[in-house]
Amino acid sequence: MQKSQDKLRSRLPLFTILLLVLQPCLDVLGFGQTDLQLPDALLPVLRFFCFLVFILAVVIVSRRKKRFLLLAVVMLAYFAGHSWAISRPGVLNLLEDIKEQLRALMLLPLVLSFVCAIEENPRVFLALKRGLLANLLLIGCVMLISTLTGTDPHTYSGKQTGVLGWFLWPNGQCAILCVLSVIALTAVCVRFPGKPLPMLCAGLICFGMLYSLGTRISFAAIPAIGAALFICLLLSDRRLFPSALSVLLIALLFTALYPLSPMAKSQELTAQNAAVKQERIAAAVAPYGVPADARRTDDPRALAAAYRYGLQGLVDRFGLETVREQYDDSLDQSEIFGSRKMKIVFNELLMQENGVPSRLFGLEVSRMRQQTQFYDFYLDDWIDMDEVYSVENDFHGLFFSGGLFLLILIGGTLLYIGLQALFVLIRDPKTVFRPEWVGFAGAFCFVLVTSVFTSALLRQTNGLVYVAAVLAGLRHLSLSRSANKVGR
Repeated sequence: MQKSQDKLRSRLPLFTILLLVLQPCLDVLGFGQTDLQLPDALLPVLRFFCFLVFILAVVIVSRRKKRFLLLAVVMLAYFAGHSWAISRPGVLNLLEDIKEQLRALMLLPLVLSFVCAIEENPRVFLALKRGLLANLLLIGCVMLISTLTGTDPHTYSGKQTGVLGWFLWPNGQCAILCVLSVIALTAVCVRFPGKPLPMLCAGLICFGMLYSLGTRISFAAIPAIGAALFICLLLSDRRLFPSALSVLLIALLFTALYPLSPMAKSQELTAQNAAVKQERIAAAVAPYGVPADARRTDDPRALAAAYRYGLQGLVDRFGLETVREQYDDSLDQSEIFGSRKMKIVFNELLMQENGVPSRLFGLEVSRMRQQTQFYDFYLDDWIDMDEVYSVENDFHGLFFSGGLFLLILIGGTLLYIGLQALFVLIRDPKTVFRPEWVGFAGAFCFVLVTSVFTSALLRQTNGLVYVAAVLAGLRHLSLSRSANKVGR
């Protein structure tokens, strides 16, 4: 038995790198799922199978199995509470809700498994780094090939801007590229200390991918990473000045190219669309004597006409009076067509209906839907659709789908590891504050930022692996007294 465990323990690095490298491969498979006529359930089943194999392998070899037992008890307690909360108004689709809960909860066993795997075999950390770097190159190759073959679906398909590659979720890819880029740049700095040419090449690749993707966060990440790494690398070791300067110069170059960027084109089209939307609202309320430049009105008929374009689902579900109260009788197109606020308002109103249990343990995901009419400005036509009101911000999404219990579980895990890293840094900055630690700390910051502004990592099964790897890596580097030597 002991020999079998030792053999399995020695293979944990292989399991780690396979788990990581399979993620972009499964993402590409998901992109072609419809064309290949594959079953809808195939991709999530394959991904969860990979998770379970890795988790079970770690559980078998771990010397601290009580951790997993405690986590299982906590997860079962959450499932019991959530089941009670969603059963009160009646369950609409139990299977769909279970899948949603598993997506969010899977982060906890993944983090614990990575942490325990590194404890059992320190070479797992090296495999983790290599897997993350391999994924960056794989994603870059997919983006390049899709562009050269003319099969890129674009980050913003309606505007035909941005290079997404054969992936489905622009927000997810944005977060993943931000996380991988900062880790890759510091890894190159560790591998080639003080040498500017490797950093120039790495900067061109990483910032080029972020630039081409064309989202606001991906573009903002370029100067943020450049400036942060310049400062942090110099603080960690002044001999790294050539590397720090190289990454800063490349970041400034791409930032200066903003007028030619996909994001600039996207923002220009967004501004044009905003003007068209405001004109459409003005035309809708004009028959009721509302001036074209008005941004508010107390006429319910005018509000009903205006809200039909962007908020009809809310009106159908909760009534005009409730909606106009939430929006303060606004006629501003940014509010009427603001999907982020609309989804938050929808779920807040749902929680008010369902009371305290939903605030503690969340809502059933099937209740976040409403059949409605939607005006598509790109098609210039009305379409009937089953509108999904799953919010676009991860932390809001965790609260609405799992209540305070789930938000505390996930948020507490992030907070614990983040504070642990901060306290260790304060206690022993000379040992901990090295380029490799900076990379994982920067990746952790991007996990937080993208989770606040988008639904990118914490509720996407492909994103969970990256979050778990970053948390485990940051914890390992923070607690290791020889953090600057690990994995060189």
